[in-house]
Amino acid sequence: MEIALPVGDDPAGDRLRRALDNDTRTLGLEIDEREAILAALEDPPTGLEELRATLLHEHVGRQRDGLV
Repeated sequence: MEIALPVGDDPAGDRLRRALDNDTRTLGLEIDEREAILAALEDPPTGLEELRATLLHEHVGRQRDGLV
């Protein structure tokens, strides 16, 4: 699925591509993977705004709780 291209050719991008191709609803991400995806979605393409918002919300919560 072309929608994952903004994350490039790195492990986070590969995992996200596979998840999207397999219609995965939940995907556990490592902190570095989450940060890479957030950086790639700084200005998200149409259709990925909700993904970015969800990842950012979870990331902020993890920072607040001292998990990052």
